[in-house]
This record gives sequence, structure tokens and C-alpha cells, in this order.
Amino acid sequence: MYLAEAIPTVLLGLLTFLYMTDKPDQARWLTSDERSWLIGRLQFERQAKDAARRFGFWEALVNPTVLLLSLNYFGIVVASLGVLLFVPQMIKSLGTLTNFEVGLVTMIPYIMGGIAMVVWGRISDRMDERRWNLFWACTLSTVGLVLAGWTMGTWWAVVGVTIATMGFYGSKGPFWSMPPMFLTGTAAAGTIAWINSIGNLGGFFGPWWVGFMKDATGSFAGGLYGLALLCFVAAAVCALFLYIPNRMAERDESRERAEAPISPQLAPRA
Repeated sequence: MYLAEAIPTVLLGLLTFLYMTDKPDQARWLTSDERSWLIGRLQFERQAKDAARRFGFWEALVNPTVLLLSLNYFGIVVASLGVLLFVPQMIKSLGTLTNFEVGLVTMIPYIMGGIAMVVWGRISDRMDERRWNLFWACTLSTVGLVLAGWTMGTWWAVVGVTIATMGFYGSKGPFWSMPPMFLTGTAAAGTIAWINSIGNLGGFFGPWWVGFMKDATGSFAGGLYGLALLCFVAAAVCALFLYIPNRMAERDESRERAEAPISPQLAPRA
């Protein structure tokens, strides 16, 4: 099983190293017009963000917005990994299912989560909105975990876990679009790595938290309620604190107004 999972990952890593380029002007799969447009667009985006505020690398790591993003991501990752590691046991407790059948049922939440990640990302792009899309994804995760805990021991718990997983994965597109909204260059790269590192602490904290809550309450339901609390905190952080102005949209609107033809009624008289 480990080889089956590792071999495709290694092959894709080698393919990425050989095929992907460091800069758009080196991308062989783009036409010259596409490369020119992309280079110009990236330069325009960077100027729009830097005109508002330019962050240094170390300054960005301790920026309050970055720390709040880290807290939001930590809550979602802890809940996601907590469910991932314990959901097979939860499904096994539903009845006389074989290990193979448990594996098949365990696939359902993650298939739906993969679909939600793509669909939610497209919706967020079409709306050109990140914060409230992220908020509703965190809220959906909270509701799903509460439902799973409330209906523990029934098949409705699988429905709740599926809903929660759709929220976990649906949050990824809006969330990872937020740091580049106000950071550029090495500050953006370092911040993304920093947030991801903090979130990955959930690999330790998530299973511990579920186990702690399970032992404290005597059932998996308590563990799920504990994870729901973390998702609720992530949603609250998003709703109350994560307002990030969309500098690109503001710059586009300003440019459109500047380039718009002057109405004859508003034109200056000779």
C-alpha cells in the first residue's frame, strides 16, 4: 500500500522538476502572447499590492493578519486530521462491516471533499470573494461535526462526517488565495510556508485532541464536538478579523474609470 501511494508521488515530483519552469517567460507550453499577458498581469498585481503596503520577510511572519490566518488554518487542519485518523473506527462501530467495506465507506467523505474543493474554488473565483467563502466552509465543517457527534452510532454520522469533509476541503481554495492578496515576493512565499508549518502541527494535536475528548467523555461523540469547537473558532476568526482589501479589484476599477470615455455632457466646454 505504501509503495502504491509513494510511486505516483515520486513520478509526479520528477515530472514537475523536469517540466515546470521558474518563471512565466520560460514556460514552453504558453504562446508568446500568453506569456506576455501573464508577465504583465503579474507585474500589475505586484504593483497594486506594493502600492498599498510592502512587507518584509520577517515583518510578514509576525503580521497580525498572518497570525490570524495561521490560527484559522490550524483549526481546520486539526479537525481534518482528527477525523481522518479516527473515521475508520467510527465506521467500524456501526455494525458488522469487514475491513474492506470500512475502507469503501471511508472513501465517501473524501470523494465528496475532492468535489467540494473544485466546485467551491470555482464559486469563489467567480464571485471574486474569499473571506465569506472561507467562513461558510468553516461553518459547514462545524455543522457536519456536530451532526456526526449527535448521531454517533448511526449512518447519519457518516453523513455528518461527509458534510464536515466537504467544508474542510472546500476551504482550501478561498484560504490559500488570501495571503497573496496583500503579500508579494519572498514575504508571500515565506508566509505561505509559515502558515502551512503551523497548520501541520495539527498532525500531532488533532489525534491527541480527539483521544483526549474521547477519554474525557467516554465516546467518539465528545471527540467530534471538540473538533467542531475548533472549526467554530476558525469560522469566528474569519468573520470577525480576516478582512483583507482586494487591492487588485480596486486597481482594476480605478484603471477602468480612467480609461472610460468621457460622456459628452461631462466633457469640458471649450
